[in-house]
Amino acid sequence: MGYLLLIDAATSSCRVGVGSNEKLCSEASEEAGFKHAEQLTLLIERCMADAQVPFSDLVGVAITGGPGSYTGLRIGASVAKGIAYAWQLPLIALNTLEVMAKGFQLAHPELDQQSLMVPMIDARRMEVFTAAFDVNGHGVMLPQPLILTESSFSQLGARHFHFFGDGAPKFKDLFPGEADFTEHFYLGMEPMRQLAFRNLEMGKLEDIAYYRPDYHKDFYSPTSN
Repeated sequence: MGYLLLIDAATSSCRVGVGSNEKLCSEASEEAGFKHAEQLTLLIERCMADAQVPFSDLVGVAITGGPGSYTGLRIGASVAKGIAYAWQLPLIALNTLEVMAKGFQLAHPELDQQSLMVPMIDARRMEVFTAAFDVNGHGVMLPQPLILTESSFSQLGARHFHFFGDGAPKFKDLFPGEADFTEHFYLGMEPMRQLAFRNLEMGKLEDIAYYRPDYHKDFYSPTSN
């Protein structure tokens, strides 16, 4: 049986898991904000020990590849690439928004078939990274940076929307229809495990030498004159 090492460093929290094709074997997290550089390798060491899985039993390394925190994505990618290169393992990069939607789907199996899942990651001011998925996880709006207005998502019709992630609350007063809002990310190791093994089986792998996270927009840092 082969195992995947799962790494999520796309947001303020840092999460690691080890899973087989059948189940999640161990997981660990650091919820204190943005301590990826200090905690990620320690979480990996703890997770591998808890699962009693040696690195030689891994069949791949999977990461949330963006969008998300620039710093978190860079740290996660660097650590994942280092492990994949050292152990000659395939690298799997998952879209963060798709993982969020899968997590929401697993947490809410009662969703109406006409509902849409809309994960949102805060991109400052009135901008978010977002996408839209039906209840089966199929994308109906591609992942993108979006400045929120009252007409955002109007092209998707009169559906019941579920907005979630740390970008969702700032859209609550703008949205003109009925919808559910929560700040929860639904980023977990189980949705990552399922999507990562799917990609592995489909051969959707990254080139370790040339891979870079999908930031979705250029980094901006204000400078003083």
